[in-house]
Amino acid sequence: MDGARKYDFVKKLKSSDLEAFTSLWKLATGGNQKAYRLIVEEYFWQLFNYGLKYSRDEALLKDTVQDLFVYIWEKRATLATEVNIKAYLFSSFRRMLHRKLNPQIRMVDFKDATYLENKFDLSAYVDERLIKTEQARQLSLQVTALLNGLPLRQKEVVYLKFFHNMSRDEIASILNIAPQTVSNILQMALKNLRCNLPGDVRNIV
Repeated sequence: MDGARKYDFVKKLKSSDLEAFTSLWKLATGGNQKAYRLIVEEYFWQLFNYGLKYSRDEALLKDTVQDLFVYIWEKRATLATEVNIKAYLFSSFRRMLHRKLNPQIRMVDFKDATYLENKFDLSAYVDERLIKTEQARQLSLQVTALLNGLPLRQKEVVYLKFFHNMSRDEIASILNIAPQTVSNILQMALKNLRCNLPGDVRNIV
């Protein structure tokens, strides 16, 4: 594919099209700078917002996202081209951030999430600017408190599933667990939420 055709292809991509972004990844790993920049623009703030659940240090989070994308560009020739780009970016960012937050951990420790207890905070998701009424604010705080009351793994699975619209396989890849385990965790989380949500919103879950 020549440069002009690559440029036309990149311009037509939609952020919601996973297949298109998979093709975009192939272009980026092949050295196409426009494709690379589009990936950065699409995922930079998604990764940053994900990182906010672990740390409120915005400078650290921005540096970590930038470090990840610099690594991708520098190592592009050696990266696999057939990947789920969203799962790859989230799992890579998660590992990189956890190394910075916990310098003593090793790669093998990522299979054990106990060191992350009380790290994942969903209150960072609530944007007070979008809450128009006191009733809505109180409901948002109540729901957020219930979400944060879930066990760590349940909380993170719910976040990735409903806040980032990820599939079971994508979540499994990010958390390094089996897809069926994701399903089991999600069912337990929803059961816990249904038992504690206010009656007027219980049927939504």
